[in-house]
Amino acid sequence: MQKAPNALHAATILRQMEDAGIDAEPYFDIVAASLLKRHGQQALTFARDAVERWRGGNDREGLELWEGVWRTLTTRVAASFDTTPATIH
Repeated sequence: MQKAPNALHAATILRQMEDAGIDAEPYFDIVAASLLKRHGQQALTFARDAVERWRGGNDREGLELWEGVWRTLTTRVAASFDTTPATIH
């Protein structure tokens, strides 16, 4: 049985990677690091706005990719904050 021409595109690239046993997180980390280096804390706003724009469209794959970047960015930024209490002498 031959698959429909667009059958491959029905699954997003993230789903295909997952099915192949490939972890997408390193790719999200590369994008997150690049955005942070280039835009600093403004990268969070940039990524959040991108997620919101993609939510309004029909491109599930684009949305999944930007959600992955957003998730990685927020994790990186949260980990960068020093939560050690300040000591005043």
